[in-house]
Amino acid sequence: YPKDKLSTSLQSSIHTQTNEQTRSTHQSVDFSRTSNGTKSRMASRLTQKTSRSVISQWTSESTPNTISPEQLFYWFTRSWLETEQNDFLRQLIIKLDERQHYFISCVIMQRRYRDFISLLPGNITFRILRYLTLPELSRSRRVTVSVCKTWKSIIDQERDLWKSVIKSKSPHTSDKTQTDWDHFQKERLTIKRNWSMGTAQLTICEGHTERVLCVCGNTTHIATGGLDRKINIWILNNGTLYQTLVGHTKGVWSVKFLSSAILISGSYEGTIKIWNINTGICLRTLISHKGPVWSLACSDVFCLSGSQDRTARLWLLPKCELHATLTGHTSSIFGVDLNQEQNLCATSSADRTVRIWSLTNNRCVKILHASTDDYIMSLTFQYGFIAYAFGVHIIIYRVNVTELRPCHVQKVMETQEHRGRIESVQLLKLNDDDKLPLLVSAGQDGLIKYWDLVNIASQHTYNAHAEDLSKINCLYADRTHIVTVSDDTLVKILDLSSRTHNN
Repeated sequence: YPKDKLSTSLQSSIHTQTNEQTRSTHQSVDFSRTSNGTKSRMASRLTQKTSRSVISQWTSESTPNTISPEQLFYWFTRSWLETEQNDFLRQLIIKLDERQHYFISCVIMQRRYRDFISLLPGNITFRILRYLTLPELSRSRRVTVSVCKTWKSIIDQERDLWKSVIKSKSPHTSDKTQTDWDHFQKERLTIKRNWSMGTAQLTICEGHTERVLCVCGNTTHIATGGLDRKINIWILNNGTLYQTLVGHTKGVWSVKFLSSAILISGSYEGTIKIWNINTGICLRTLISHKGPVWSLACSDVFCLSGSQDRTARLWLLPKCELHATLTGHTSSIFGVDLNQEQNLCATSSADRTVRIWSLTNNRCVKILHASTDDYIMSLTFQYGFIAYAFGVHIIIYRVNVTELRPCHVQKVMETQEHRGRIESVQLLKLNDDDKLPLLVSAGQDGLIKYWDLVNIASQHTYNAHAEDLSKINCLYADRTHIVTVSDDTLVKILDLSSRTHNN
C-alpha cells in the first residue's frame, strides 16, 4: 500500500461512526452492578469490538489505497483478536505469488533454527565458550549436530580457550576429558611439525567453469569467487561443495566472511553483496562504487572496500551504512586491510603507494612506496605488521602507534624469491602466544612460500599447481590450512593438521 493517510472527510466520517456506535453500545449495557475492574474490562472489550466493526466497514466501503501501512499494522497488532489475525494472514497468503511464498518460508526457517554461535563474531564466541567447564568443553567438542556444528572447530583451534579453562579446572577430571586434552595437545604438535617440515595433505576441489579469482575462509568453510560469476562455498575439512551463490552479473573479485554464516562479496559490476551461506539468499546489495570492487576487508565493526574508482569506502556494520570515503590514491586500489585493534586501515594501489589511514578521523597518517615501477597488488595488515607485494618483491614493516607519533613504521625485511608477480600475501600466527607471525605468499609462478620474519630466506615452498604451473590468483591461510585458487579453475586445499600427508 502507498504510504498516504486517510482523507480528512473519511477520517471525520470514521470518527463520527465510532462515536455513534460506541454511545449506542454503551447505552445498552448496565454498569451499575459491576465492580470497577469489571467495568474497565467490559468497556475495553466493547471498544475493541466497536473498532473491529468499524474497521470491517472501512475495508468494505473503501479502496486499498485509502489504508496506510501504519494503520493496517496498528489494527493487526492492537485491535484484532488472534482468530482475526489468523484469518487475515490466511487470506493474505492466498493472494501472494510463488516468489513471495518462498521469501516468507525463508524468513520463517531462519527464525525457527537460529545457530547463534555461528552468527557471532569470533571474539564474542570465544568469551561465551570460556564459561564452559572442562568436562562441558570436552562434551561440546564431540557434539556435531544437536548443539552447533562449528563448536568443535572453534574449540580445537582456540588454544587460549583451553588454557583459560584449564587454569580453573578441578583436580579431579574424567578419563574422557583427559583423553580429549591429550588429543588436542597431539594435534598442536602435529601442526607445528608439519609447518616446520613443509608437509601437507592436498585436496582438489572442482566446481568453477572459469578462472577462480578470490578465496576466503573461516573455521568450517571456504568461499571462492570467479569469472563465472558464481561464489562456491566449500566445507574446509573435506572440500565438499556446500552451497553456490548466484546473483552477480560479472566476475567476483573479492570475498570475505563477516561471520560463520554471513559472507560479503565484491564484483566487477561495482556492487557489494551480503549473503547467508546456509540459505543461499542475498540479504543486501550495496551500491556506492563507480567501478569494479577489487578487494574487501572486514572486522567486527567495519567493512572496507577498494575499487577501480580510486577510492576506499568504509562501511559501518551491522547496518551496512557508508561511514567514510577515503580519497588520496591516484589509481585503482587493489588491496585493503584492517588491523586487529580497528584503529587503522591500509590500502595499496596501482599508483605504487600504500596508505595507512586513521579510523578515528579517516585521514591518511602514513604513505609507503614501492621500490620499483610495479603495481602494489596485495597487502596484509595484522599483528602490528604490514606487508605488501609488488612485482616479485615483498616488504614488511613493523607499525607502532603512539600518542606523539600516530603511525611510526620500521622496516623488518625485504625479499624477492618468487619468479613471477606476487598476487597475494597474508600474515598469520600458529599460536596466540607467538611473538612474530608467519608470512604466506603466492603468485603467478604457481608457488606458495612462507617466512618466519626472522630469516630472509623462505622457510618452505609448495608447488600445489605442479602440473602446468597455473598462476595463483589468491590464497587463504589459517593455522591448519592453506587454500589457493588459480587460472586452472581448481581450488586446492593443503591440510597441515593431517598425520598422513604428501610433500
